[in-house]
Amino acid sequence: MINMGVKLKGLIDAAENYHTVLAENRKLYNEVQELKGNIRVYCRIRPFLTGQNSKSTTVDHVGENGELVLVNPARQGKDSHRMFKFNKVLGPTATQVSVFLDIQPLIRSVLDGYNVCIFAYGQTGSGKTYTMSGPTLSSKKNGGSIIEL
Repeated sequence: MINMGVKLKGLIDAAENYHTVLAENRKLYNEVQELKGNIRVYCRIRPFLTGQNSKSTTVDHVGENGELVLVNPARQGKDSHRMFKFNKVLGPTATQVSVFLDIQPLIRSVLDGYNVCIFAYGQTGSGKTYTMSGPTLSSKKNGGSIIEL
């Protein structure tokens, strides 16, 4: 019985140390998230809807480092191209899973007790609902809550 009590005390000590290390890990993880920036701006390019002409796009270039170049056909010369810089640009082929993987650290911060706000902004028809809910609202496979990783 004494031997069992000693082993139980060892388990209790190990569990307390585990919780201490886990709390420190959460703190450090969220400090890294803060260092990445409290405000991050992502751009997601909505795929063309059925019946839309894919050749009428104004997107000229999507860079790997968050650059997006748009073309304005109404302007001539160097004014016809305009570059924007985001934390990340997700192209029309980006899946809901890839969007989730980019914001997953924010979700973890919420679970650790930090305040987080994620919202979609843009004009009507720009793809806000598509980004938050997926290609079809009724599709469970492509739904916005992408927890089925």
